[in-house]
Amino acid sequence: SGRADIAFLYEPIDEPDLITTPLLTEPRVVVLPASHRLAERASLTPADLRGETFITHPSTIPEEWRDFWVLVDEIGERPKVSPRTTDTLDEWLHLIGRGVGIDTFPALISRYYSWPEVSFVPLRDAAPAEMVLARRADADDRLIREFTGLAIEIARTATSNERTTTAAAA
Repeated sequence: SGRADIAFLYEPIDEPDLITTPLLTEPRVVVLPASHRLAERASLTPADLRGETFITHPSTIPEEWRDFWVLVDEIGERPKVSPRTTDTLDEWLHLIGRGVGIDTFPALISRYYSWPEVSFVPLRDAAPAEMVLARRADADDRLIREFTGLAIEIARTATSNERTTTAAAA
């Protein structure tokens, strides 16, 4: 049918046809050009980003989700957004690297992507990113239940390992 039964997604999700299972919660980072005046800061707050231009997702993505990532609640207003949008992570990073705008993302991006033209600065005083496993409400079979159980187990192990690594580094 061309539809996925299950997917890893980030909140907020307001889809009545989906059932979500929380997996991971992690802080967000601000993704900005390496040459940006704030790129060398140890951390940033939403107030530091007032007046910045954000790169957001196409209008086909729910507004609530787009607003979360551009910090509407934390800033208290919808920030300026670039007319340039993208559907892929690579294109998004290239736009940021070229100085078209900034954005926020789960901290995991800084562990998996190395882009010399982009900096990842921890974001304080903002809601964390919450990864969930989302499944269609009408998709409930043994394989989906097993997959969900395995995803929960892996997420717990990853979270436990992250805490252990952080504690050992302290």
